[in-house]
Amino acid sequence: MKKTEAIRDYHSLLHDLWPHQKKEVEKFQALTHRALFFEMGTGKTRTAIVCYLQKCLMEGRKLNTLILCPKIMVETWKRELEKLLPQDFHSLIVPLTGDGTKRKRLLQLQFAPRIFITNIEALGMKDIPAMLAKKKLDFIIVDESHKLKDPKGIRFKALCSFIDDIKYRLILTGSPILNNYEDIWTQFRLLSKNILGDNFYKWRLQNFYNANSNKPFLTFPAWVIKPDSLPKIERLIHDNAGVAEKKNVMKYLPPLVRKEIIVELTDDIKRSYKEMEKHFVAEVNDEIISADIVITKMIRLQQLVNGIVTNQEGEVSTVPVAKHEAIKQLLTDLCPKHKVIVWANFTQCLKDVARICDELGLYFVTIQGGQSDKERQEAIDNFNNTKIYSVCVANQQAGGVGIGLQAASYMIYYSKDYRLEQDIQSEARAHRGGSEVHECITRIDLVTKGTIEEEITTALREKMKLGDIIRGVKERCRI
Repeated sequence: MKKTEAIRDYHSLLHDLWPHQKKEVEKFQALTHRALFFEMGTGKTRTAIVCYLQKCLMEGRKLNTLILCPKIMVETWKRELEKLLPQDFHSLIVPLTGDGTKRKRLLQLQFAPRIFITNIEALGMKDIPAMLAKKKLDFIIVDESHKLKDPKGIRFKALCSFIDDIKYRLILTGSPILNNYEDIWTQFRLLSKNILGDNFYKWRLQNFYNANSNKPFLTFPAWVIKPDSLPKIERLIHDNAGVAEKKNVMKYLPPLVRKEIIVELTDDIKRSYKEMEKHFVAEVNDEIISADIVITKMIRLQQLVNGIVTNQEGEVSTVPVAKHEAIKQLLTDLCPKHKVIVWANFTQCLKDVARICDELGLYFVTIQGGQSDKERQEAIDNFNNTKIYSVCVANQQAGGVGIGLQAASYMIYYSKDYRLEQDIQSEARAHRGGSEVHECITRIDLVTKGTIEEEITTALREKMKLGDIIRGVKERCRI
């Protein structure tokens, strides 16, 4: 390691950090593990890279490192590492992508150290966790660590099989607690089994109770934190994590303005929708119904609201709905003066928006599942850096994590599901560091009146749960 160059680059990077980032880097000097609970857009990636360089300098060597992240972030991490680390570190960077055979071949590289970057799903591939364990890693960064929140999950268990042998550990997420405080256990277990113990179920029984235990018609539990346990968990977060919220640490960001545009159901869709909704409410009331079945039926209601229909041959298409005219008018008014992200959670909705862009003569990029890393990055670069592209048509799951779309001053939510994580993440693609070039960032939700979209929009805005959406639908149907 060229120590003089590394020291110079480290101090230069440290000088350029925001105060909350610098505070965490300096704190990490005396630590071996730390959580960065940084809200999306507050710079957790850069902070983690500077922490890594700091430990290399302290150890006097390049550290053998693993970076686990969502698939969409592998190329972004590679670019950030090459941008921030000294030149002699660049040859160490090894993205592990492709099929299992290709990854195994890359892991067999004998020239240590390396900075391996791979997606979290690789932990579920045969032999990959065992091969990673044999690399004798010095440092691990788990980005979007909330994706490993399930203590029963194969990937979480695979990571736990070797993470305790890694000296330095950083976990990064802006959403450590998505649904319940119980989500925090896996986060701290990745840091150290000494924080909350090594048995999730024992810890949960000590700190939570099942609010549905006396409601036999509900088969899914509702774990609620005990009042005396909340202060203990908040203290643990304070002691083991750096917390950064945009409203506190990035006060220069433009305001986020929220608007709702209400559209009506067409008569044909309304009749079908009301019938389907009536059956949904009856089943929730009268049967022992699992959460998976509830979610499946909710998705069908949402699809119908958006005009998505399936014929007898199983072919999927859309029939005209008011949203088509609404999005056409919005894009006509906004583009090309403004750049716009249109979020949609159904493939057919993405096709409808793309068709409307073509009709309007608007150049657009698409971010959705099934794209290669190269295709996705090219779409991001074109939207951010090329004037001609004024619309990004994106799926929240594929495009809502870890990428920057700061060129957009408007976000239109054409369709969305109930998951708070995807909503928060997607919103942060435009409202983040770099968006201060805009006077404001405007979020527009297209909401179909008298449908489940009203309950979902309210639940996401007020950070409510699945049960609240169901109750809202039932209450509306009684009116």
